Parts: sequence; C-alpha cells; structure tokens
Amino acid sequence: MKFWERAILFSLMAVLLAASATPAIAKDKVTLRIWNLSQTAIDLKLNGPETVNVRIVQPYTKVDLEPGRYGYRYVACGHLFTGTLQVVDGKTFKLGKCGERLTATLKITNLTGKTFYLLLNGPKLYLLTIIPGDYKYTVQAGRYEFKAFVCGVPRTGEKGMKSKNNEDWIWSCK
Repeated sequence: MKFWERAILFSLMAVLLAASATPAIAKDKVTLRIWNLSQTAIDLKLNGPETVNVRIVQPYTKVDLEPGRYGYRYVACGHLFTGTLQVVDGKTFKLGKCGERLTATLKITNLTGKTFYLLLNGPKLYLLTIIPGDYKYTVQAGRYEFKAFVCGVPRTGEKGMKSKNNEDWIWSCK
C-alpha cells in the first residue's frame, strides 16, 4: 500500500471513529403533569414526537416528554377517550371523574349565510353541520381544538366548554 493510500485510509478511519464517538444531541424535555381524577388505574398512550405508554395508578403523575403535539388514547370509566394535546412545560392534563359526564350547551350563531362544518376534537370528537341562524348543541364539557372552513378561510383554535355559562359563539365572514 502506497503512502497516500494509507493516509486516505487512516483519515477515513479517524473520521468514522470521531463520528461514532460524538454523542447525539438530546432535545430538551418538558414535564407533563397528569391529574387522574377517575379513581381507577389508567393506561395512557401518547403518540407524538415520541411514543410513550404510561400506567397511571396515582392521582398525580409527572411524565418528561419532548415538547410538541401528541395524540392520546385511554380507557376510563368504561369509555374510550382519544384526542390531541399540545405538550409544553408546565402543561396539566386532567383525566375526569367517573360518573361525571358533564355536558355543555354550545350556542352557535352562523351569520355567514352559508352552511359550514365545525370539527371539535377534545374529550369527544364532533363534526357539526352549522346552518345559518341560531342553534344550540349539547357536547361533553371540556377543552376542544376546533377546525372549520368558513367564508373561504380555514379557522382553527381552542375553546373551553363548561357545563355552565358558555359564551355564544358567533361566526361571520368579517
């Protein structure tokens, strides 16, 4: 083997050795606090930047996760719950009490003059057909992410729906 061939081989080996010794850069994790008010053990599956299965037996649990949007899935009180949540530092995720199926009355006023669809994703998943006028809908109380395509514009956001005193939700093209 010639000198220059040995030099190239030695250089390649040094690069490979250095690359294998370089530690992977870890993403900063944040703490998700989980309040289990169901008084039952729950297996919670979170799927997002990382996939985590958490067995929750205590009323209060902490989980360190990479921040980001996660889909969740768990069975409690004989019901399957699915949805999404945004994990940021200090976020608290509450699992409701069994037997407390609180409902919220959602008052929607559609001033657009056209029918549109409203997707609500939270404690339950709803796809509501919103026709022009004033209407009331009954949904499970909780925090929802919403998506709609109104007046040619996509609209998204979050809305909390309480069992009492919800503000009217007015949709218009303005």
